[in-house]
Amino acid sequence: MKELNITQFTDMLRNLADFYETHPKAPIPFDFKYGWLNAYLPGGDEGRAILQSLGSFRKVFEDDYFRAEVQVGEMTLRFSTRRENICVRKVVGTKIVAETVIPSSYTPETVIPAHEEEIVEWDCGQPIHGDAEPVPAYAEAPAPDEAGWGAGQQPVTPPLPPPLPDAVSVEEDIDEIPF
Repeated sequence: MKELNITQFTDMLRNLADFYETHPKAPIPFDFKYGWLNAYLPGGDEGRAILQSLGSFRKVFEDDYFRAEVQVGEMTLRFSTRRENICVRKVVGTKIVAETVIPSSYTPETVIPAHEEEIVEWDCGQPIHGDAEPVPAYAEAPAPDEAGWGAGQQPVTPPLPPPLPDAVSVEEDIDEIPF
């Protein structure tokens, strides 16, 4: 299928809606089942112009990716691109990361030697509107306290399962089976 222009895309959506209204037992396409549709957002001035045209949207940052999310009824339109396509990467310092040993039961342990990592901030500039506060795609884990738990966390002990009934010997079960 060739790339659609906006008129072809809106016509396709209307045709799709007409089809599902006349065939209500047809399964919903996989891409629609989870309530979002993904679209690639180009970088540079073109991407900024698209973001400005969206009006209000939710900004989501995930690792090196930027996503603008627009809620349309029950559907979320997600416009994604690499963060450097929209924002400017600024190295503001470095940090030393201690050696990490990843134990393993079946293969030799993995050792990641101590190394220096850049501390990076992203400047997305004024052209990117949307929510006042960017939303991380996942929450940062709280720093561990002296006991090894994050701030405000406590170890959770799951409840014990109910006691098992008294065991019955196999011989007793066999004696009770009529032949």
